[in-house]
Amino acid sequence: MKMLSKRGQGATEYLLMLAAVLVIVAIAVYYVTSTGPSFLITPTTGYPKVSDTDNTQVLFVVDTVSPSPLDATAVTIKVYKPDGTDITSSVSPSTGNIDSGTQITVTCTEAVPKNSEIRFTYKGSTKIFTIAGGV
Repeated sequence: MKMLSKRGQGATEYLLMLAAVLVIVAIAVYYVTSTGPSFLITPTTGYPKVSDTDNTQVLFVVDTVSPSPLDATAVTIKVYKPDGTDITSSVSPSTGNIDSGTQITVTCTEAVPKNSEIRFTYKGSTKIFTIAGGV
């Protein structure tokens, strides 16, 4: 009578399966963390624009923002001339929350030229808007 021997899985096979699972988990974690946070900000119609009373100020009234409310200290807001030069002097509000209806005022170091841009950066994600008006 012939005996069939049953062979169990060895420690090496278990280690290979564990290694495969760890590689798959590492790829999933990398993918999820590399996509970055979602960030959305949109202006109310007519904004962003250069102030009617001071051509060194840019006004932006928030229509939609996500996540809401957005911590103003976590957002970088800058104004750039068409040649890419940063002309930002100060931003208001610089603390508190940015939510729907919030007016943001950026004071610049010089008069804002036509076709300048305002850029919002939050956790590595940037939204760019062309500013209406300018000199």
